[in-house]
Amino acid sequence: MLMIIFITGVVLTRWIDPLGREPVTYHKWQKEHHFIDKGIATAFQLDGRGDKVALIVNSKTYQEIEARINRFASDLNAEGYQVQVDTTSSITAQALRSHLASIGELKGAIFIGELPVAWFEDDEFGSWEEFPIELYFMDLDGNWIDSDNDGLYDNHTGDVQPEIWVGRIYAGRLHLSDEINLYKRYFDKNHSYRTGNLPLPHRALSFVDDDWSYWTTCYTDLVYPSVTVVNNDNQTTARNYRSHLLNGYEWIHLCSHSSPWGHTFKIPGGYAGTVFNYEIFYIEPVAHFLNLFACSGTRFVEENNNGNWYIFHSQNGLAVVGSAKTGSMLYFYDFYQPLGQGKNIGDAFKYWFIRHGESSWGWFYGLNILGDPTLKPMMSDGERFIPQPRDGKSEVVAPDPESDGKPIVGVIGDTLWVVWESGRSQTNGRCDIYSAFYTDHWSQPLPIGPYVYWDYTPTITQDQNGRPIAIWASYGGGGYDLKYSIYTNGWSTPSKISSDPSYDFRARAVTDPTGKIWLFWQSRRDVNSNIYYATYTTSWSPPARVTNTAQDEFDPEPVVDRDGRVWVFYERSGFPGSEIYASYFDNGWVEVGPISKGQIRAYHPAAAADSLIWLIWHSTDNGTGDLYYSRYDGNSWSDPKPITDDPGEDLLPSVAVDQSDHPWVSWQSDRDGSWQIYYSYYRNGWQKPEKISDNVAAIFCRTVCDRNNRVWFLWQGYTDNWEICADYRSGVGVEEEPEGLASATLPTIYRIGTSIRCLGEYELIDGCGRLIMKGRGIIRTADLDPGVFFLKAGNRLQKVVLVR
Repeated sequence: MLMIIFITGVVLTRWIDPLGREPVTYHKWQKEHHFIDKGIATAFQLDGRGDKVALIVNSKTYQEIEARINRFASDLNAEGYQVQVDTTSSITAQALRSHLASIGELKGAIFIGELPVAWFEDDEFGSWEEFPIELYFMDLDGNWIDSDNDGLYDNHTGDVQPEIWVGRIYAGRLHLSDEINLYKRYFDKNHSYRTGNLPLPHRALSFVDDDWSYWTTCYTDLVYPSVTVVNNDNQTTARNYRSHLLNGYEWIHLCSHSSPWGHTFKIPGGYAGTVFNYEIFYIEPVAHFLNLFACSGTRFVEENNNGNWYIFHSQNGLAVVGSAKTGSMLYFYDFYQPLGQGKNIGDAFKYWFIRHGESSWGWFYGLNILGDPTLKPMMSDGERFIPQPRDGKSEVVAPDPESDGKPIVGVIGDTLWVVWESGRSQTNGRCDIYSAFYTDHWSQPLPIGPYVYWDYTPTITQDQNGRPIAIWASYGGGGYDLKYSIYTNGWSTPSKISSDPSYDFRARAVTDPTGKIWLFWQSRRDVNSNIYYATYTTSWSPPARVTNTAQDEFDPEPVVDRDGRVWVFYERSGFPGSEIYASYFDNGWVEVGPISKGQIRAYHPAAAADSLIWLIWHSTDNGTGDLYYSRYDGNSWSDPKPITDDPGEDLLPSVAVDQSDHPWVSWQSDRDGSWQIYYSYYRNGWQKPEKISDNVAAIFCRTVCDRNNRVWFLWQGYTDNWEICADYRSGVGVEEEPEGLASATLPTIYRIGTSIRCLGEYELIDGCGRLIMKGRGIIRTADLDPGVFFLKAGNRLQKVVLVR
């Protein structure tokens, strides 16, 4: 629900979760990131005549990037700073604050890697908020009070002004790239900026959405002689903001209703789209610094938060000022004026906070700096900057000026269906679910259950009558519940599947041979994220657990094996990484795993079944993402083996099996310098990866094989905005193996007693053309004699050999 409060005449927005996620609470964070006091040690110090800066580095992170930290310290020392580098494997927030207070003449501190977080709770805006508070580490002599002893501070007294500034360089919650790789990239560009090798035009963008359109430069003109102001109600759109992100500014000042995962824009009488966190990651904004007047824009404890993607993956991002809660900075003059006089970001931030920080805890206590606060604008033009062209080409499913993303595909009967998230609705303005289907061309886009608030994470399968059924997470009543709609010459009015105070989202569904739908999703109904399921024939069963552990499980991925048994795969997270597990249903859930075995950073399982189950995931154990696979032969899982081994990032696989039972895998990769979609298939080994996308950028691909043995790839492609793009390749033809090479891995050969799964009706015909059996679902072969048969299922005719 959107609530608007007027504080000192300025409109404030409540955050609405745009990715179907519940905000991380203090207790949840502490459970996953528990610190005890193991002390802190000084690695080295560099003397100088200027201010002293402390670099506090997680010990494991320091071991991985020691050369970068040492160079960073040398760069600071060359600018006159005294530098003290301290490392710790674990320390409490209280002990870290005491350590900072013990360092004489300290000007500021930069936290690098996994380090403790202090939390505050406040109800200034009418409801309780829990949020990380960096002021705790800035004010070293005030009194921080936890009156109810719940672990969150709720009062601040005494000398409350900050003595130092603090910046945090932390990529631990970013899961679209390897954490250590992100640190290396960040410190490389930090060095390039300091040495004059990362130039951008010395200008600023002030992009101010409708509720504050009476603002203009927001005082960025105290720093920059050239400021582009966009504050016309009809021009402050998501599309226009995306365009400006590529134009090249040293500083961007954004005023927008936001959450940790998206910026939403208004136009008179409606909305004009949302710029999502995945867009920030892949567009790579051409800007060094940002000030986000955007609710919770720098809430760094959230997964894949906007603020950190601005600085980590972009080739240019270095520092972001923003808030970890509702509210943001005001009184911009007192921030930009010292910045324009040559102060660094940390000093300007501290100057501002001393003057205004205590005037409203609700507005200002969540303010923080992500990145390096010692940086300052260059004060000269980046003449070498040349904007890069951003036009691409590919088949577009449903063109629209606003963003379409996260496609999910399914083959229902003879028809290919795709559902996706879209910001195209000018009525609802946030995110709706759309669909399209393909016969010999793509249909017009069809909205599914349009709703005034956020709809996310759709999936699609078919019911027992062969009708498409779409399922998604929908916001309402303070949380996300699952809804569904059935297509019969149009989508039915949505109905709820689940209703719970926790958030139910990331649903995935599969239909078994009897026509029963099995739906899986993740939910924090008991604090931890667990996998839940429900089934449907004519009505939904009550939600029930698949997993019940003290760890978090994410990303359910279901399949039905050759015996009609339902499996669900998921990643199980634990500090610091993740493993791949599975559960199958046999009068109850039976867990198997970890299938990823010795890997500690295994993510995003994708699965498909023929006579085997093919399971594919990506792992960042080697520093960058690579794809791995394991096969289930009906008895056991094979050891993980690599599919890719490239210096670039290979991430987020999807897999399908063609009509000759060859698996095809697609994924996104930056191996050629930009994110594109690649594919490979297995034919006596994995074939050389080929690129299928030709957009400027392409991400989030899903793969499926249709009834004509076409392997489809649908992805999110960037031209001048994000569209759903599609292409296909012909599946591998049916192959006859030379005599003597037949094995259990050949999908046309089955042993007597094996069950053969068919989705829908089938006919089994012998070599003389006689009908042996017909039915629906599973073929039981125990009573058949060995021989050659032909299996007709739908429009597919396949040769089947039964052997003892």
